[in-house]
Formats: sequence, C-alpha cells, structure tokens
Amino acid sequence: MIAVVAPAAVLVVWGAASGRLARYSVTMPILLVGIGALLAAGSKPLLTLDPSGEIVHELLELTLAVLLFVDATEVSAGWLRESARYPLRLLGMGFPLTVAAGLAVARCCSRTPTCGSWRCSPRRSPRPTLPLLPR
Repeated sequence: MIAVVAPAAVLVVWGAASGRLARYSVTMPILLVGIGALLAAGSKPLLTLDPSGEIVHELLELTLAVLLFVDATEVSAGWLRESARYPLRLLGMGFPLTVAAGLAVARCCSRTPTCGSWRCSPRRSPRPTLPLLPR
C-alpha cells in the first residue's frame, strides 16, 4: 500500500511546493531520489520491495513518464523557435547513432550465449501470439 501512496504523496508535494523549491534548484528527479532514500534507507525501511518484482517495474515506468512530462513542460516555445537547431541536431544525429549503437550491442549479444554478466536472448524467438486468439 505504501508503494502506491508514497509516489502519489510525492507528486502532491511537488505540485504544491515546486515554485518554492525551484528557487533552490530542487528538481523533480532530486526530490524523487531524496524521498526514495528516506523511504528505503536504514535498518527498518518503510518501503521494502523486491527489485525484480512487478510493482517495481510499474513504479519505474510511472516515474519515467512523470519525469519526461515534467522535463517537456519546462521547455518554452520561444526558446524552441530561437534555437531549433539543437533539438534537430539531437534528433538528426544523436537518435540514429543511439539506435545504431543499440543494434551493434544486440548483434553482439545474439552471437554469443552470454554478454558479460547479462544473459542474452537466443537469435530465434518464439512465435508471437495474441492472448485473445486461440492457437
């Protein structure tokens, strides 16, 4: 229960105090790290979660969505019009290079059974199926 209430409380606190906290350069990621450290630190933490559990996966996705939304709202339209070359450079050069690097790592992993300490997937994956359709 606290795993659901804690992120909601953090969002409410951030909404109420973000103007005041911005004066001290406290951003949403810094606040989330601080709250996480307070909830999970010590000999008797308030929040104990299995790092490989489903709830952790869902909380991480929610946190990433909130952080990306908050970061996107901080870009002013005027700045974007004046310096459009920066986002275009990131999307035009940085994104393809990132995809190419990910492809290179995936190809490396598909040729070897293990990649360092990571277990890599086999080259052939099982046939994808839709859960609602019978086989």
